[in-house]
Amino acid sequence: MGVLHGAFVEAVADYAVPMTLSVGRLERLLERRGFDPEASVGAFDGDGRLVAFLFNGVGRWRERKAAYDTGTGVVPGYRRRGLSKRLFEEALPALRDRGCSIYVLEVLQENEAARKAYRRVGFEVTRALLCFAGRPPEAAPPPEAAVRPCRLERRLEQAAAFTEIVPSWQNDGDSIHRGATHLEALGAFAGGALVGLGVVEPETGDVPCLVVAPERRRRGIGAALLAALRSHAVATDLRLLNVDEDDVATRGLLHSSGLDPTVSQFEMIRRI
Repeated sequence: MGVLHGAFVEAVADYAVPMTLSVGRLERLLERRGFDPEASVGAFDGDGRLVAFLFNGVGRWRERKAAYDTGTGVVPGYRRRGLSKRLFEEALPALRDRGCSIYVLEVLQENEAARKAYRRVGFEVTRALLCFAGRPPEAAPPPEAAVRPCRLERRLEQAAAFTEIVPSWQNDGDSIHRGATHLEALGAFAGGALVGLGVVEPETGDVPCLVVAPERRRRGIGAALLAALRSHAVATDLRLLNVDEDDVATRGLLHSSGLDPTVSQFEMIRRI
């Protein structure tokens, strides 16, 4: 992991969005996104130094076996040599062997050059994703509901019925389950029934799941969940990554709770 971490840090040091990750944090990120070393590829210089990489995740998404670009990078000095395209072409046979039928990635909307490069190898934009960050204020749940810790494995499937929006790869149920040992779940209950769920990674403040039952929205349950998640986080701010642009309910909740938009991405998909 040390070799992968070194190449990752060097490759992303000048990215538009800073990504300062420890070895342990990178390892957990890759685990949650389904990293498959045998389906991932790298390029090495004459001294055996890793100078370009394509970290692929493999799993099920949208009820299909799929691959996910969980990290692509080329260190300075080796860019503009076509390495990313060569790595991508090298990875495809291994992904096909694993039964993957689609390949998923996200790219910053402002990164037009990368978007064009992905289009050249068959990717198409499927939706816009928004990212938010901030510190929600304290908020108590309404009288008819209570917020308390709950078992993630038991409640996640129940909560999936609360939204018609398909989560992004890293916020999908399988991804959350893979990282469960580093996550905490808080449920909102009314009369003993689950009416909302929030999941947080305390170290980073990442919130991969925040949902409220449609019939219980606009009553303060979402705001109470956000406040409770913040109290369980070590990180100063909460972060919600890859919120579907069409998820009006979540966007409205985040705006009213003082979380600000940070960056926007496009989800892109191609057939394998």
